[in-house]
Amino acid sequence: MIHPGGSQKTRTSQWVPMAMLVAGLVLLAVFLLHTQGALGAAMRSEMDAWFHRKPSVAAPPVLAGGNWAPVAAGAELVSGFGWHGQGAAARWQPQVVLRVSTETPVWAGVNGRVVSRTAHQIVLQSGRSLTLKESGLIGIQVSVGERVAPATLVATGTEGRITLALWDQGLPVNPLATLFFGSGWVAAR
Repeated sequence: MIHPGGSQKTRTSQWVPMAMLVAGLVLLAVFLLHTQGALGAAMRSEMDAWFHRKPSVAAPPVLAGGNWAPVAAGAELVSGFGWHGQGAAARWQPQVVLRVSTETPVWAGVNGRVVSRTAHQIVLQSGRSLTLKESGLIGIQVSVGERVAPATLVATGTEGRITLALWDQGLPVNPLATLFFGSGWVAAR
């Protein structure tokens, strides 16, 4: 068959890219099945997640047994999650700021693992999709890689404020939403 411009396109050229893709996937699968060690395990895990990806559902990766607990006692909401102000002065705040006493101990609040720690903040990974950042901490008691439970003491005090930021699959969500920590433990300002 002759197409405009004088080039001849055969049926073969239509299925060659698809055949190459299938052959590449077969070779990759064979490689992954025979690769040993941490690299092979990591690659198999990523490929499994890629091929078995499920639709996103906004639900915490915890059981109904109460794995989400308040991070501090006596907290008062200073600044909430979402848009603040109006018009051109409006700004987006993807976290909540809570006022607490400087001597207030801070707990993890969730089951998870410490993935980052600086002088005044920790980042916890909970399940496969949730990341929680707690900032404004003094006397941090946990280390990177450590597993934590809701009642794990993560800091002996605060800077007078705690900032909680929560991401679900990389998107900011309100940590005080009923689905996560809830707001019953935080006093309104």
